Amino acid sequence: MSKDELSRLMGDAMSDPGLIREALTLPDRPALESFVRGRGYSLTPDEMDEVWELATKFLSGEDTPHWG
Repeated sequence: MSKDELSRLMGDAMSDPGLIREALTLPDRPALESFVRGRGYSLTPDEMDEVWELATKFLSGEDTPHWG
């Protein structure tokens, strides 16, 4: 898959706070991977690494998104 799939996931997450709220309840990386796949996103292992890194930064408060 190309970066387009990762961009689509990130765009969807930014436009749907409910998606992020649901993702914040996930306990670990396998749950996050299942969550992403279950919503129809086909990410490469490298892309999933990026998603995991962003998620952990967000949860630790390092990278809080600006909602506008």
